[in-house]
Amino acid sequence: MSVYVDEAVHPFGRMLMCHMMADTGPELRAMATRIGVALKWIQHEGEWHEHFDICKAKRALAIKAGAIEVTARQLVLGARARREARLALIREMSTPALPAVPAPPQSPAAGSAAHVESGAPPARAEDDR
Repeated sequence: MSVYVDEAVHPFGRMLMCHMMADTGPELRAMATRIGVALKWIQHEGEWHEHFDICKAKRALAIKAGAIEVTARQLVLGARARREARLALIREMSTPALPAVPAPPQSPAAGSAAHVESGAPPARAEDDR
């Protein structure tokens, strides 16, 4: 499991911002707390593209703390892969179980208790034609 930061290219006031994403929400929040980013700044919380926009100084702290530097394209591809994995899991969980295959009906065997109880003679192979 990892935390990722892309290159800082998005202007916000006098700062340049970048994105910080992680493989899981708890990892993302732990890194944000570790580098001093308020959790209230999370964007798209609980969704497949959950992330923080962080400034260059926080990016440097994240990298020091173990975040992996990636391109913006790599970040998007990773987010899409997480979305696809989540959708596959949802599909798997929502697919109904296949119904049990019913057993084929069985005819009473020759000399079975049903024939004896009814008083009928047991069926013969030549009678089944």
